[in-house]
Amino acid sequence: MIPTNITREHVINALEEIDASTIPASRESTKFALVFEGRRYPPKYVISLANKFVKGEELKPSAFGGGQETNNFLKRLGFDIKGNTLTETTRTKGKSNFSPNKVIKTIEKEHNERCPECKNTVETMLKKIYGDKYVKPNYKFSIGTNPEKFRDAPYYKEDLKRIFENLQNYRENKNFVYADTLPNCDYYIQNQGFVLEFDESQHFTIPRKIALLSYPYKSKSGFSLGRWAFTCDETRATDNDPYYRDEQRAWYDTLRDFLPELTGNLKPTVRLYLEEMQWCSLDPNNQDDVEKFKNIIEGRRKELNGWVATVVLQSKFFSIDTEFEDDLNKGIISEKLKDILKTEGFPLSENAKVTVTKEKDDKWEITDGEKIYIVKKEDGKLNIYKYSNKERMNVLSKVVKFILRKSSGDGVILFPGGMFSTGESEPKTYYNELEEAVKRIPGKTGRNIVVCAGIDGSVDKEGHSHDQIGIAINKEGIEAIGRKFHPAPQERGHVELAEDYSSKEDGKSRIFELSGVNYYMCVCYDTYGIRHKNLPNQDVDVVLNLVHCFYPKGEGPSGDPYFARHGFAGASKQWRCPVFGTAVFFNRDIPENWPTGVYWNQGDKSTRDWRYLDNPIKSEDKFDEINVKEGVVLVKIYLLSVRKETRKNKL
Repeated sequence: MIPTNITREHVINALEEIDASTIPASRESTKFALVFEGRRYPPKYVISLANKFVKGEELKPSAFGGGQETNNFLKRLGFDIKGNTLTETTRTKGKSNFSPNKVIKTIEKEHNERCPECKNTVETMLKKIYGDKYVKPNYKFSIGTNPEKFRDAPYYKEDLKRIFENLQNYRENKNFVYADTLPNCDYYIQNQGFVLEFDESQHFTIPRKIALLSYPYKSKSGFSLGRWAFTCDETRATDNDPYYRDEQRAWYDTLRDFLPELTGNLKPTVRLYLEEMQWCSLDPNNQDDVEKFKNIIEGRRKELNGWVATVVLQSKFFSIDTEFEDDLNKGIISEKLKDILKTEGFPLSENAKVTVTKEKDDKWEITDGEKIYIVKKEDGKLNIYKYSNKERMNVLSKVVKFILRKSSGDGVILFPGGMFSTGESEPKTYYNELEEAVKRIPGKTGRNIVVCAGIDGSVDKEGHSHDQIGIAINKEGIEAIGRKFHPAPQERGHVELAEDYSSKEDGKSRIFELSGVNYYMCVCYDTYGIRHKNLPNQDVDVVLNLVHCFYPKGEGPSGDPYFARHGFAGASKQWRCPVFGTAVFFNRDIPENWPTGVYWNQGDKSTRDWRYLDNPIKSEDKFDEINVKEGVVLVKIYLLSVRKETRKNKL
């Protein structure tokens, strides 16, 4: 029997735990699915997990019934139960919900992926673009397949060995390498120095996904690791003849992807998916079609350039008793309050005055010349913050100038979410002021710098910011705007969310491009949404996470390790790209090892088991420290390009 004290919140906690881990094969459901935010879950397993949040342990499946008992219980809690038929949201065998490149058409339903003309068209197009004599079909490289052959290579222990062992551990198939040399590649483009692979659906298996999730960070690639891994998860093709075939194919595909490292002279392997478009519909004699095909190939032969600077702010505040509330509402700063402020290091002159910014919102502003203190009533206390939009703008200007002096070339500077607040007004009321200020900072350097910062607004009487925005500004003006699309648990029903993760805000996309790199802005919990909603990567190279804040334990949100594990690492695992994040640490130290840059290379391991030591983007270098009136700013600059000799420390 299902315990009656399991609530909807307990069920949602169970769903989030499933998103952060995996479903045991024995607990998959064949008949029914709980559908929540576009994802499908096995109802009975969800109930078992939900019991953990009530009694501290999973409910044994033998203790209650599935089917009608479980489904009716979940329906009473407001959840949607569907028959587990093959729909666009299910994980299907042999078909994919592949998210194609913007220039690629969707495949027609009646077209068969076994169409021989598709491969003939691809070969003809390659010869048309790169020259008949330089396109070598079915090309053989004298590369071994046994991982032991690469034991002395610098990338063996960190990369290939880990990938190989992850494949072995998937189904305990320890032996699946029998060919002495790597089977032939589809095409070798000799004059360009790269291999092109034309993948059919049987390549999109769970072992292939496991391998892709284990890849090291590569600043050069020939296909989207995120889209390929997502398609593996959606397609879940299987080939058990012989029984180890999926692991074997995944390993050989891995070696083809590693050809630049194995040979020392090739460029990244380019991959096309047969089902991403009807390739035979292209006409090699039509120049527009030839250009379209060339753009697809060259668009995937991408190198990440530039840098990302993360800005983490340590902001000081202190609390006073609510006995001063009546005085503040009357515009009075008592001598007792002045003495407290002086003791805390914030002395006030005789000219100091208090303004009730919004009495019903329990918020006051104390001004003393250029000094500004914000007083907020929160959790039964009066918290005093030494910041304002004006002060934060000074911080932004000072930090950006510091980073420009320390860096060279083009890059992105990332500030926290809610860096600025418009109170009960909409964030858009602050766009112009912020835009003009940022445009002035680079001066005449001529460099392309994008500054990303968060603006919160439309604050209600409970203190919730209904509008939470991320904005990207360069020397020309506003480049991108993104609204939060995935709320924190306590924000549900209090935040105005974007329609979806790709919708525009005020006519602007949340994705922007700099030096050929596509950046995607997440507002705080949005990185959880990427994983929770199983969202496909739409050609994003770098995720930027504008996190709001962390407090001391017991005084507010304090889960910085949890955020790094499930937010940063979870989004990187889902999209197979680096994730950079920032936050404000209120009245507490910033952990020296808190990772502001994360890249997932741990295979199909649960994010729950991820540790800072697993992160290939090491945090060994100390932050640059900048003192500001509000507290301390810590800056770290990450290079997106990889240099082999410094691969551990930089991107």
